[in-house]
Parts: sequence; C-alpha cells; structure tokens
Amino acid sequence: MRLSLVFQIIRFCTFLVALITFALCSLLGILLFPQNVIKRNRYLGYVMKLHSRFLLWVFNHHVFIKQTDPKISIDGNQNYLIVSNHLSYLDMLLISSFVPTSFVTSVEIKETPGLGQISKMAGCFYVERRNRSQLGFEIMELTEALNQNCNITIFPEATSTNGESVLRFKRPLFKAAILAKRSILPITINYLSINNNPITPLNRDQVCWYGEMTFFSHFWSLLKIRKLEIELVIQTPMSIEDYNEENFDQCSTDSHQKVSSFFRPIAISSINYNGEVLP
Repeated sequence: MRLSLVFQIIRFCTFLVALITFALCSLLGILLFPQNVIKRNRYLGYVMKLHSRFLLWVFNHHVFIKQTDPKISIDGNQNYLIVSNHLSYLDMLLISSFVPTSFVTSVEIKETPGLGQISKMAGCFYVERRNRSQLGFEIMELTEALNQNCNITIFPEATSTNGESVLRFKRPLFKAAILAKRSILPITINYLSINNNPITPLNRDQVCWYGEMTFFSHFWSLLKIRKLEIELVIQTPMSIEDYNEENFDQCSTDSHQKVSSFFRPIAISSINYNGEVLP
C-alpha cells in the first residue's frame, strides 16, 4: 500500500471519529434544548468551533488571522451577521474556528448526501434559492436568531467559486441584519498555498469546490494535501445605522466592496506558458 494512501486513510478515520463525537454533541444539544432551536444552535456553535480547530490541526491547515483594525475585539458581548466570499466547504471550518456561528446554506446542500447530514448536525439554517415563496419566513427566522445573540454567517454569492473573483452579492438576507439592528462583520477568505506551492489555476481544484464537483471524491483528494495555508481577513464591523429596509441593497453592495478589497484572485495571469508561477 502506498504511503500516500495510508496517509489518506489515517486522516479519513480521524475525520470520522471527529464526526461521530460531533454527532453525539449534536444529539446532546437536542436533549438539552428540545424546543429551543436558537439555544441549541448557540451551543452547537461552540461545539463546532472546537471541532473545527481540531480538524484544521489534524489536516495541517494553517490559518493566518489578519484583522484590519486590531482594536476591534470579536467576543461574546456582541453578535453579528457575518458575510464572506465562498470557495469551498472548508470555509465553514475556517470561520467556525474563529468565532462560534450558525451558517445559512441552501436546501440543495441539505439534500446532498453526506453534506446534508453534517449541515443538520451543525444547526444550519436553510434557504430555498429555487423558489422565493418562503423568503419572508427565512428572513424572519434569521432575524430572530440575531435578536437572540446568535452569530449568523451567510455566503451572499449564493454559490462557491473557483477563486477568480468575488461574485455579486445577493441582497435579500441582509434585511435580517437591518431588522435585528445587528452590525455586519465582513470576512475575506484567501487560500494561499498547497504543499508550500502558491495556489494557482493549476492546483486550485484540490481545495476549491464548485460547479459539478462531487463532495466525496473532492474530499478524498483533499486528504492528500500535506499542508494548506489560508488567510482569514477580519474587517471592521459595518454599523447598520446607515441602512434601512428601503436601501438594504446598498448594504449588500458595500459589504461586497469590503470583502473584495482584500480578496486575492486565483488568476490565470499568474502563470506563464510553461506552467510556472510568475512573481
């Protein structure tokens, strides 16, 4: 058996052990808070934070935290609507390792074998992007969670990408922050290197999960990576006082500008015709 295969199997088994313990903690949350979904999600946010840090350590994923304003303290005294660009399912581990939060994801993820079960255990909120008939209820559900001091994380691009750019943000869910009068915390995710090689269009598919990629085959390939470096840029929270229900589309635009301003595109221009990375 090749050494790399043994390496993958060990990591996969470690992941399964972490997943089982997380499932047990999720079950405990249901027993502790059978009728209170918000309290259960707050509990799961802290559980996921611990598990995320453990998995990032096991996978040898190094996360470099950069705060644009070192004076800003992200603590339990204030909660936020967190907005971020989206490149991979790893994004959830990265953000959770920094701050306990509940995520908003699509019903399509809920219906994806494997990911659907994990997202349920993590206490995710779901939105139906194929049908907007439930949008009002979904916004009020997020508003209630914010009002009860939960951090909520959304990926407003509404899809994961290949890292060439940050797509235009969808605006409806920003209304929850306005209704709850909670600040918005912009976060930018940059995948920097794989096995000490800069990430480029030639190797990005080892990390970025997008398009028609299947989860299990991509995850199995991800386990081959010996070392992954990621940058997490935590920006100054945006006050919600300048926005209202009539101009919450501007809130989306301003958030996109902030996230994009620290984004490092995985650009084709960074490679020459010989496949070498340009300085």
